[in-house]
Amino acid sequence: MLISTVCLVASCSKPPEETSQQPISDLTYAEIHKQTPNMYTDARLEAYSDELRGTRVRWTGEAHEVDGDHVVHVAMDDHRTPNVEFALDEGSLSRIKPGETITFVGTIQKITSIQTYPPMPNMHVYLEAVQLETP
Repeated sequence: MLISTVCLVASCSKPPEETSQQPISDLTYAEIHKQTPNMYTDARLEAYSDELRGTRVRWTGEAHEVDGDHVVHVAMDDHRTPNVEFALDEGSLSRIKPGETITFVGTIQKITSIQTYPPMPNMHVYLEAVQLETP
């Protein structure tokens, strides 16, 4: 309990052993993306991110790339550009090929808004403690 209290005060995320035991939420990326028009100030976006931090989700998306830092970039729903990212261990990374549909469970670390082309804001979700379910 002390660890949880310290994390809340320090605004850090919960340790993986705590987040992996939380129930998986029904929250979808589409629901997060629908909030984009409401995030017209940094303060609103930060409050929304804080509200969802620690939520476990199971999502399916298209793997776009894996960068040199073992970070997987995933495009959700019908988006052409990646809008979710997370780190994986080397063994799990070797199972992912660009263009492949993957399912994963992870914990929301933070949400930001990025500009894409044509200029329009999109919600970008960072996950932690991710476990690959497919392939």
